[in-house]
Amino acid sequence: STFCRSSLRLFFCWLESLVVLPSQSVTVRPRNRAPRKGFLVFPAVEPWVVLSFCSAIFFVGLFGLLVRRNLIIILMSIELMLNAVNLTYVTFSHQLSSMAGQMSVFFIIVVAAAESAVGLGLVIAMYRTLKSVDTDEITLLKD
Repeated sequence: STFCRSSLRLFFCWLESLVVLPSQSVTVRPRNRAPRKGFLVFPAVEPWVVLSFCSAIFFVGLFGLLVRRNLIIILMSIELMLNAVNLTYVTFSHQLSSMAGQMSVFFIIVVAAAESAVGLGLVIAMYRTLKSVDTDEITLLKD
């Protein structure tokens, strides 16, 4: 298609093909050049590989959320979990040929940015008050 022929969008078409076309491979070559045998042929990534990667990222974030006591690490773990969910939404969106997953990813990114801004503001305020970002010190703020 003409969309995939522009040199600026070639990389994005290749990325899209990794999830959309699980049984095919994509040949990437510059425009106005004859195809050469074996020139940058990338096999497509199966959706189960992407979903396995997403679940691993999600559980690493969940582990960090449950085990760590530093508030900055906890916020990073929440961001990791949100990014795993985003990648899952995009994978299913490509598999189902629907834009609903990608639209929800946009809103999740907006909420994650707001959560990061508010969370880091609270962490800075807590550090100025208590000189610590440990979650055990939060009980002192009740007094």
